[in-house]
Amino acid sequence: MIKTLNQEKIGQPRKGFVSFKLEFTDDKLSKENIDDIGKKLLEYESHVTHFKDGSAYEYEIDPEDKIINVIIHYPLKKWPVEEQRDIKLINDFADDFQEFYKSKVDH
Repeated sequence: MIKTLNQEKIGQPRKGFVSFKLEFTDDKLSKENIDDIGKKLLEYESHVTHFKDGSAYEYEIDPEDKIINVIIHYPLKKWPVEEQRDIKLINDFADDFQEFYKSKVDH
C-alpha cells in the first residue's frame, strides 16, 4: 500500500520551472519488482491528462528503504502566486499520483 511521506517545494533547479518532490513509501517495493514498478511509473505522464501543461517528471526508487520520489518540474508561468493555491496544487499532484499508483501497482 502506498502512503505519502512528504511533499516539499524544492525551488527552481530548472530555469523557468518550479520544482517539488513528493515522497511516498510502499511496503511491497523490493529489488525483485523495481523494474516492473519503474515501467509502470513511466506510464504516469500519459495518464496525467489534467496536468498536460509542460510539466516534467523524474522518479527515484529506493527498494531498500521502500521509497519512491516523484520530482515534478512545473512551468513557472503557470504556478499560482497565492500560497493556498500553491499548497493545493502540490496536494492535487500527490493525490493524483497515489490514485494512479494504486490502480497500476497496488491491485
